[in-house]
Amino acid sequence: MYKTLVAVVALCLVLCANAAVFPLTKDHFKFPLNRECLQPNLIDVQQGLPSNVAITFQLKSECPWYKKYVTKLKQTQKGPGVRVAASVDGLKKCEVVNDQEKCKVDWLKSRKLRRDTDLEAFNASFNAPISFKVDVMILLDLSGSIKDDRKAMMNLKESTIKFVDKVFETKEGNQNRPINVSVFSFDGRQGVRSILLNGQNSSSDPATLKTAITGALENCEERNLCFDKSTNLYGGILDGLNELVRISRNGPEKIRAKQFIVFTDGKDRAGRVGIDQVYTAVENAKRKGVSIYAVGLGKNIDQLVLTNVAGEKFIHAKKAKALGKKFVSLAESVREYANSFFTVRYCSAKRFNGTSKEHLVVYKRNIPYGYQLGVLDFEYQSNNFQGGCDPKEDSQWENLR
Repeated sequence: MYKTLVAVVALCLVLCANAAVFPLTKDHFKFPLNRECLQPNLIDVQQGLPSNVAITFQLKSECPWYKKYVTKLKQTQKGPGVRVAASVDGLKKCEVVNDQEKCKVDWLKSRKLRRDTDLEAFNASFNAPISFKVDVMILLDLSGSIKDDRKAMMNLKESTIKFVDKVFETKEGNQNRPINVSVFSFDGRQGVRSILLNGQNSSSDPATLKTAITGALENCEERNLCFDKSTNLYGGILDGLNELVRISRNGPEKIRAKQFIVFTDGKDRAGRVGIDQVYTAVENAKRKGVSIYAVGLGKNIDQLVLTNVAGEKFIHAKKAKALGKKFVSLAESVREYANSFFTVRYCSAKRFNGTSKEHLVVYKRNIPYGYQLGVLDFEYQSNNFQGGCDPKEDSQWENLR
């Protein structure tokens, strides 16, 4: 108890000292035993015989102090981890206050659910997603304004190489999810063009990507990548999103997450595509799970358009020399996004033919005590399920559907 009190006091002193840097709200000083602020997003549910179920999800935190993707989880029997439950009735208590429904987690029900290691919860295990890859497209503006500014072009080359280095960087003790990167360009012409060599559209090899980036940005005229000085920004975004979808259809992976990054230092000048077409394509892509970023360089960009395209993921570099840090930060966000996907394997107890509906509850340690949690509803077909499932036998998990 004494150590906990000392830790809380120390935390308060640090927060007070940094109040100017970190804007604080009353929510930061609420420490309920259980807080429902994790947001698991269902990606896929696979099942197979004898009674194997695999749930792939992405996890994001909306908790005070940690509003970002969650990249680390651990499974314990009675503490942090996941629980598969047939019912979560009573987990939350809700009441209407000033015509608004407000809910709180019932900590007794939450504790019981977390500590009851029934058959399904006991044999659940975290794994990297089964048959999974993240596709990342970088779309570079090589129109006249960037082509004619040699310093800006070299900064763009170095920044894109830094992006590749960072996105494939592996920290000691961690294993990144597989990432596939494509680099395309546009100028004033119709369409987008891959800067990779030998007819490639994408690669998971950093050396291949960096060689292609260096050659393309140092010799863009010889490579026919910067022929037209006009800027087909809207058409580039539209064609780039379509190309990303095509790339994601290739390969054996069953689950492909997608990220799209567009860089520009100007506005659309070509007028080949209307802005409404772009907004429609962007919204359709986001509904299908594509995460979209926009990087704008200098003062001649259209910040309103780029903000509408990328939302809070719009990044503005006022000068070319700032591009390096922006691209490194972007790569960290991409890697964080990629590593926020998890698969839970477990052996279902269901033995009837039909649709089984269950709930996945994710628990993570709160600060300074208690748990953060999130609930995910899912369903699967339990036809012909029987005994013999082993969550640690990899061969049982290779041919799920």
